[in-house]
Formats: sequence, structure tokens, C-alpha cells
Amino acid sequence: MKVLVSTYSNGSTVDRIFREQNFEKLILLTSSDFSKQAKEYKKCKKSEVIIIDPFDHMTTTLKIIRKLKSMNNEYFINITEGTNIMAAACLTCAYYLGIGAMYVAKDQIISIPIPGTGYSKQISSSAKQTLSKIDKELQAMDSITQSQLAGTTQSQKYTVPLAILEKACLIERFVQGRDKYIKMTVAGKIFLEMER
Repeated sequence: MKVLVSTYSNGSTVDRIFREQNFEKLILLTSSDFSKQAKEYKKCKKSEVIIIDPFDHMTTTLKIIRKLKSMNNEYFINITEGTNIMAAACLTCAYYLGIGAMYVAKDQIISIPIPGTGYSKQISSSAKQTLSKIDKELQAMDSITQSQLAGTTQSQKYTVPLAILEKACLIERFVQGRDKYIKMTVAGKIFLEMER
């Protein structure tokens, strides 16, 4: 099923994209301020409204990823309406999930290039396992040392996966005193949620 996921404030761009691109389902992302209008806005029988915080990138991104991962469809995201934070969250989801994004500018629909493979396929399984282990170790802390991560195993085992994760901006590494610390980034948290 071809699904349009769209930020929503007044519906002006949603009409055009939905009509011109022949979508079968509509998912509107809107704030509580526009929820009543969004719920009344029915372009098709198969539509739903997801209420989001238009100024909270992380929560909005996670909410969208959870929703789209729970359904098996062909998705496209319209980022034209709503706040810049909503648009950024939608683009983050498009990048992580490898789905198309678009923007309406005056008289044209502009496709935003997104890598088609999805972010997950670029990260090795050992790096994913390492990121999950970091997440478990970080439950009550902001950062951990590389030796805490390694535990009783040799820390060299984590050299390559940590380099991959750092290059992908999923973790940050820093030195404090004699210890090497690891901290998960917001992108790392989003990536883990996508992988669950």
C-alpha cells in the first residue's frame, strides 16, 4: 500500500501531494493545536492522525519510527507543513528507514534525495551488538569507560565496532584522565530504537 506520511498544519500541501501521487493511505503528524482540524481532514477512508510535540525532535522521531516499523507499506514523507523540528524529525526517519521525502514549493513537488538502503544496512552486526551492549551498560550513567564495556574480554575486540559506531556518529569517545570514555549520541539512541 502506498502511504503518505505528512506533517500537518492546514492541509494545503497534503491535498496536492495526495491527489497527484495517488496515495492509498494518509498518516498526518500534527500538534495538539491542530488535532481537531487534522481529525476532520479525511482525504481517504484509510487515514489516521498521530499527535506529536512539534518542538521535540527525539520524541517525534521515535514515535514516527515505531509507527512506520509496525506496518509493511511503501512510505513517502511530506515535510512541507508544521515546524522545522517536525520536518527535521521526518527527514531523520526518512534517512534511517530509507524512504522518500518531498517538499512542496509554490508550483512543484520537490523530491528530497534520501539513500535508498536505509541506515541500518550500513552498520555491521558486530557494531550493532556493541551499541546494544553500550546501551545496557549506560542504563544509569551518562558514559562508560572502554574497559567497563569490555568487562572480562579483551578491549581490542571492540576496536573496529567502536570505530564504525563513532564514524557513523552513533557514539562519541573522549579521554578523561587516563580513561577512555564512550557516550551514546541522540543518533545512537534513535538507531537502537529503529533496530528493536
